[in-house]
Amino acid sequence: MRLGSPDSYEALITDRTLRTVVGVARWSGLDYERLLNGTSAGNVTIPAAFTSSVADTIPWKHGLVFRRNGIEEWGGPIVTARRAEGSEDVVLSARDRLHWMTKRFLVESLEFKSAELAVMAAALIADGTARDNPFRLTADEIIPCFASQARSLKGNSGVEIFSALQDLSRSGLDFTMFRDRLIGGRMSGRGTVAATLFANSFMSTVGIELDGGPQSNSEMVAGSGSGGSGGFSVSGAYEAWTTEFGLLQSFSSDSNLTRPQDCVTAASHAWDRFHDTPVVVSCPPLRPDAPITTDLLTAGIVIRLSLNDPVFPSADGDYRLESVKFSATIDAKTAVLSESITPSLVRITG
Repeated sequence: MRLGSPDSYEALITDRTLRTVVGVARWSGLDYERLLNGTSAGNVTIPAAFTSSVADTIPWKHGLVFRRNGIEEWGGPIVTARRAEGSEDVVLSARDRLHWMTKRFLVESLEFKSAELAVMAAALIADGTARDNPFRLTADEIIPCFASQARSLKGNSGVEIFSALQDLSRSGLDFTMFRDRLIGGRMSGRGTVAATLFANSFMSTVGIELDGGPQSNSEMVAGSGSGGSGGFSVSGAYEAWTTEFGLLQSFSSDSNLTRPQDCVTAASHAWDRFHDTPVVVSCPPLRPDAPITTDLLTAGIVIRLSLNDPVFPSADGDYRLESVKFSATIDAKTAVLSESITPSLVRITG
């Protein structure tokens, strides 16, 4: 198993369904990402000599699709088409399919007394795509994450679908676009290790930082209520600490939480993320012979680092793939295709 190098990349201009190709961009550089709990970006640069290939490209009316070795790796609506002052090149910027949900607002009221987060996510996507969904966004591959909450969302009151999904991610539901599919569940916990990467899996030295700034071992979460001097009508806490590090407290609030037990669950989830000293690694691009494949590089997977660093031995361990950025360029003189793939990893604590 190895990463390998691509033989080809294509940048296709499509209609908004992302299925009908209306043009092929002659590009000099492109990049796209796979991102956990967000909407990922894709960009392509068209040299001045070939800008006619993207003439009259219009945001939201047109889409951008990237193919690597003939396989669609990324696609979504174009949101910006620009030519900078003093430049003849044209840059098209797009977001993945999920970005449409930033333009959709809840129509039907949703009332959950105690529901699995995956059920809530499915209801949100169904509402957001009910009137218009030629880009085929579904929640069919969001699986249960074994976390339930009570939530009340009022229709026709300005509740943005994507923001509501991100609220769920803060309570334990993860989601990501992988190629043309929305997948989700509890991907940020301790799962099966997808691959082990070593110091020689990267093009240069991995940066390492022990960052105690966000560390906390006593969490309080406030839910709905007035706050201020009157306090919160709904709240919950979770802590577990030793004298080795001492008491490190943190406070957050989420007005969507309506029951004390939901606040306790959210506090426990926060403790799980922040009670250990966060190890921050800054990864350079992967080498082509790195023991992983692009099919495995899905945001949310668990990657084990075995760096054997003599200064930071604690850097070895399991990490969540928060995002991965793919970049490609074509040399104007030699027409040689070059690619870099750069992961962003977050340490899994506990």
